[in-house]
Amino acid sequence: MQRFSPIRAKVSLSAIAATATALSALSGCSRVDEWWSAVHGTAHANTSGPDAFAENIDDDASAGPATSAPRNHHGPDRHERDSGTVDASAAPDSGVVDASGPYTGPTMTATWVWVPIFERMDWNGPKVGYFRAGASLRLRSATSLGNGAGCPRGWYEVEGGGYVCLNRMTTLDARELEGRRPTQPDLAQAMPYPYMTTYRPAVMYRWLPSEADMREVEPERFGVVRDAGAAVVAAPTAGALLTTGVPDGGAAVQVGTASAPTQPNGTAVVATRAQAEDAGVRIEDLQGESGTPLLRRMLSGMYISIDREMASAGRRFLRTQNGGYIERGAASAVRNAPTFQGVTLDEQHPLPMAFMVAFEGYTYDLSPDGQRPVRRERVPRLTTYHLTSDPPVSIGRENYLKTREGFYVRERNVRVVRTSAAPADVGATEKWIEVNLDRQMLIAYEGSRPVYVTLVSTGRRNRDDEQRNYETVQGAFRIYAKHLTTTMDGNSAGDGPYSIEDVPWVMYFEGSFALHGAFWHNLFGYMRSHGCVNMAPADARWVFQWSDPQLPAGWHGVNASTVGRPGTRVYVHYERQALGERGGPRVVPGH
Repeated sequence: MQRFSPIRAKVSLSAIAATATALSALSGCSRVDEWWSAVHGTAHANTSGPDAFAENIDDDASAGPATSAPRNHHGPDRHERDSGTVDASAAPDSGVVDASGPYTGPTMTATWVWVPIFERMDWNGPKVGYFRAGASLRLRSATSLGNGAGCPRGWYEVEGGGYVCLNRMTTLDARELEGRRPTQPDLAQAMPYPYMTTYRPAVMYRWLPSEADMREVEPERFGVVRDAGAAVVAAPTAGALLTTGVPDGGAAVQVGTASAPTQPNGTAVVATRAQAEDAGVRIEDLQGESGTPLLRRMLSGMYISIDREMASAGRRFLRTQNGGYIERGAASAVRNAPTFQGVTLDEQHPLPMAFMVAFEGYTYDLSPDGQRPVRRERVPRLTTYHLTSDPPVSIGRENYLKTREGFYVRERNVRVVRTSAAPADVGATEKWIEVNLDRQMLIAYEGSRPVYVTLVSTGRRNRDDEQRNYETVQGAFRIYAKHLTTTMDGNSAGDGPYSIEDVPWVMYFEGSFALHGAFWHNLFGYMRSHGCVNMAPADARWVFQWSDPQLPAGWHGVNASTVGRPGTRVYVHYERQALGERGGPRVVPGH
């Protein structure tokens, strides 16, 4: 019986290097992540079916298209090393993700990290989406449609459109997971998973580690000091800072900053992303060698999504949704995620309106002669105001805008939203999205009618330094793929290596430029990102569920198509730039 093993959770960097390189000229907010590169292509030419597909999956690989020759497979014993005690507080098994009520018909359940859904019954054919471990899809029939085209055990049609192969990655009996079903995403919440952040350097293990595994990867935890030439040399104390994370045997990197901490033997360590940037450490350097207990090293400030808590060798570990294991004491829950949300527009809530973006903003009355503003009260950032159609009142060098409540706001302290004319070829009720880079606004339309508005954070613009210019691409696009969540990690000039597991509500519209939720900052209304359009999680959820293509029940990702599943249009522009006019950085910084 093949059971889900979260060890099969990462595509190796070598497996995605070719794709990442090819897309580097297009990528925006992150290096192409492991599922993104796998799901958007067709199966690799070297894979003729699910068995060949599975043989290309190593300890650090998910069920993605093979991009290299088959590797040694360690068998079920290696992959069942996550059989520690599961906390009673762990989420119970959940069935089909569907809000319409209990379903008793036939289903197919994913037992691997992700499983592709094909456009037709052909293992080498195009993919229309995928579902993740533990998710169950409704089948149109309990009977197989045939066992050809690389699927000896048979093809099944799933609701939502598409075909799934019964193989090592799937089962018709969800009970095979035997309590191992990962926590399923909560689609009713802005944050679909529990999230945590590392507050010190840590190790992510490939499987639930034994004491021997911990002694191998973290000898300093047990008072063992490695040879001076080894990459990791640390103090014999619990929770000691890690070094660069260069795989064992590499040269230690000396950090050239006065603030970098050092170990007793003088070897510099990398504790933060900024220090990693100074030392020239890249996300690739943090990866462990295939087949070893080390999946990757984590720097302070990286984010993980949580499945459950488990125990091994007297220590508590968190199992992540991506299949890694990290010590519980190295991470803390994300507690300051943005709660801001934009406005659904209707007759009672029309445009124009304004969002307070100043960190110290006020409302004002005008003096009786109208020549002097009088402060009324200080207001929280991100407060919204409906404006009248009255022209601005100019006093000195400042303009003041009148609200429907009768008081005023200072124009330079707010982002003003007004309706734009729909492109000529947009249908009367067709959905489309406008992103205004000057105003840091997103407006969702249906034909000429605006239906939703919110603040965003687009890419940081720095036209004086191409390697730090993360300007968001401009032009007319369509959403071509949607992911309920997807992992984003990479390297950025000035920030160093970064990793955010399961970024929520992701909608790709050009290369790896995407609209998505951002729970790690609250600077909406200002340029902040690596090129993507950041939204508060609640806003991203609204746009995700409204926009096309729709994500069928149980699916984790869906691709748009020109026939029957088109993506919503997205127009990104500056204030003086016409909708659809192409623009952007000459060189997109590599990640």
